[in-house]
Amino acid sequence: MLIHTVLGSPSLAIQVSRSPSSSRSPRATEKLGLVPSEASWDDLSTTISGFRLEGIMNVVFIRSYHASSQLNRDGSYSMVFSSQTFLFFFLPVVLGMYALLGIGPMLRNLWLLIASLVFYTWGGGEFVLVLLVSIGGNWLLGLLADQARATGSRIVRNGTISLSVILNIGILAWFKYANFFVDQINDVGGGIGMGQIGWTDIALPIGISFFTFQATSYVIDVARGQARVMHNPIDFALYVSLFPQLIAGPIVRYHEISTQLKSRPFDLDHVSSGAIRFAHGLVKKVVIADSIGIIADAAFAPGATLSAGDAWIGLLAYTLQIYFDFSGYSDMAIGMGRMFGFKLPENFRRPYSAICMTD
Repeated sequence: MLIHTVLGSPSLAIQVSRSPSSSRSPRATEKLGLVPSEASWDDLSTTISGFRLEGIMNVVFIRSYHASSQLNRDGSYSMVFSSQTFLFFFLPVVLGMYALLGIGPMLRNLWLLIASLVFYTWGGGEFVLVLLVSIGGNWLLGLLADQARATGSRIVRNGTISLSVILNIGILAWFKYANFFVDQINDVGGGIGMGQIGWTDIALPIGISFFTFQATSYVIDVARGQARVMHNPIDFALYVSLFPQLIAGPIVRYHEISTQLKSRPFDLDHVSSGAIRFAHGLVKKVVIADSIGIIADAAFAPGATLSAGDAWIGLLAYTLQIYFDFSGYSDMAIGMGRMFGFKLPENFRRPYSAICMTD
């Protein structure tokens, strides 16, 4: 079966052959979203022709189309950075309105906060309430921590830090591990003849690790005197929910960005350099990572029969996919931050050359 995906001209061709006896169903073509059929590693052959600039743009367009078709558990669609909805509607509208709001940070922060909450609600739905609870609780704890530090009350200050950790880690643990613990209890109970706990699996809010750790870092930085407390709840809410890094990081410590929330540049140089960095990340994610992911998915598909050479190729493909996936998202987040005047920290410098866990 030969499938030509055309945008102007057939510069990208993907060929998939399948034997009638094959019954294994890999995820090799699911990512591309073109061939919802069954195949196996041995049956899959992919050829890419005409890979000129036009071909690269076709790949970006095709993959951004299918990226925009990611279903949430409630049947709605997620809006990821590589989706057409984000690239051609959300980001231009947010950036254009941001440019029209003058040089003062107050209206621009409010606009970015509204855009960030819309972005999160688009993919997270009602879980935006969890984000708002985290924002409200940690903002109040930050005020308490600052008051305790000013009065020299060590007990209250440490107690505030403890409450912040309990709040944020408690939220994270509930959504990440409640299903696991209930499953373990039911397994043990079933083995000894006890009844099962009635339970409906809890969905995991998107980006929960990032915004809970950022909120915790705020309270800790304020309590230790490493940063000034933020009295304006809008500015604090923007720090926690800023959409370029809300879903996939990088995690930003409060003292790294506190002054930028009050004052930051916005000019053509920042917008253009940020757009270039974003484009680099988009190509890494859509053209490289997702394409290599086809090979990795086929290699790790359940029931796939691999030779030693195929297994090594699959492992190498997965290694490269993970690298370019994370590197691409980091570039896109940092680039978007720069468009709006934020200097987000670099968090993905040659990870495979690290000599220890902290490196």
